[in-house]
Amino acid sequence: MITERFHGLALALAGDSRSSICYLLMPAELPDAELQALDTVAHRFSVRIAVISGMDWNKDLTPWTAKGIRKKDSDFGGGARIFLDELKEEVFPYIESGMSANGLHRYLIGVSLSGLFAVWGLCSGLEMDGVCSISGSFWYDGFCEWLAQNSTCVSGKRVCLLLGDREKAARDARLASVESCTRAVCDTLASAGADCSFELVPGTHFSDIAPRLERAFELLFE
Repeated sequence: MITERFHGLALALAGDSRSSICYLLMPAELPDAELQALDTVAHRFSVRIAVISGMDWNKDLTPWTAKGIRKKDSDFGGGARIFLDELKEEVFPYIESGMSANGLHRYLIGVSLSGLFAVWGLCSGLEMDGVCSISGSFWYDGFCEWLAQNSTCVSGKRVCLLLGDREKAARDARLASVESCTRAVCDTLASAGADCSFELVPGTHFSDIAPRLERAFELLFE
């Protein structure tokens, strides 16, 4: 496992594949034990794994501005387009240096707001063979409506959606809509030709991420 910093982002790299890479966007750096587990996963599925953290979570991963969840919360910043361009033009080329110049297979896993970003990015010019959204924030204002008009480029792509079976019990009405919104996202993507699956897993939005990450890799690579 290699750890370093690039453009203010924390990077952790596992595996030595030259033909397949999976990016994982996380809200914080993973502890050593989880990084070592990812090293095992990388070799199990013959994929290089790049964990990226340190972004402005509420700004860099949201496609447009929206009100915060609670009145005391800051609004969401809507900076996803700028962050997407940074990933495409600087971060990904840096990480992929030395990998195959042709035929490289790319995948993306996101959690919560980065799960929203993963699907939004796939429909906004981010070249990925597949994405997995874990507890994706598809309750985000206007997202389902936007997706219905911007999903024409997903034909043949693999999209996996995982959600805790108790997330719809959230007290906030926006958050409580997440299961119905996730089902709507899956239906929209499937209708547009994506190989899309939706799976409920035990727990709430804040349950241990490790089993969900393991399931995400199984869905993308088995």
